[in-house]
Amino acid sequence: MRPEIEFFKQLVKSSITDKTLPESILKTDVAGRFNDLADLLDQLLNLNGPQEVLFQADGAHNPNGKVIEFITILPAADVILRIGKVAGGDEIQPDVFYAANELAFATIYSANTIYFSGVTEDITIKFYQR
Repeated sequence: MRPEIEFFKQLVKSSITDKTLPESILKTDVAGRFNDLADLLDQLLNLNGPQEVLFQADGAHNPNGKVIEFITILPAADVILRIGKVAGGDEIQPDVFYAANELAFATIYSANTIYFSGVTEDITIKFYQR
């Protein structure tokens, strides 16, 4: 766990301890909720910043032991993009039209290499993975 999240948890714990009786149900309920929030924050902060890849032709992306959760797509020209589990495949996304210079979002949950087909011009794809 990130040190700043652990610090947050300890700060909340000491703050609640100072304001409630040691055996208080409120103390454990509030502390539990803050710990849940701290864990969620930790998960969000550990979502690595996006990995940006410029494709100029069909290609693939390997998450290298991480899980891709979603991607953003920014094509330089109109494109019909297909995403699959194998080269040329469309198991993840069949042919979808993306307009030039319009940012698009796709939810993809994969720990395996994914393949992009239909790339004829520059297309920037950002991979959000953890």
